[in-house]
Amino acid sequence: MHLNRHLPYFLRGRVVVGFGRGGKDLGCPTANIEDTVVESLPVDLPCGVFYGLARVNGGEVIKMVASVGWNPQYQNEKKTLVSETLPSLSIIICSLAICL
Repeated sequence: MHLNRHLPYFLRGRVVVGFGRGGKDLGCPTANIEDTVVESLPVDLPCGVFYGLARVNGGEVIKMVASVGWNPQYQNEKKTLVSETLPSLSIIICSLAICL
């Protein structure tokens, strides 16, 4: 596996309603990215946590971390892409466009 050949990786999609665990269970609101974006990821891109930059709805560029995978803690049945901005955004961004 050669992760570097995928980096940097750019994607764009919409923020969708997730399971509601980020803010409630973990205390850190997250942005769940639509399934079509997850399905478009390279098949050999490994699951994991990635650091990068995000832009929400054409706003300023901010730091973020993104988790790609199945989240075994919650026994997710499908692969997801969830990001958290650093610092956390204090606005609701569901249905807004996000670029990672």
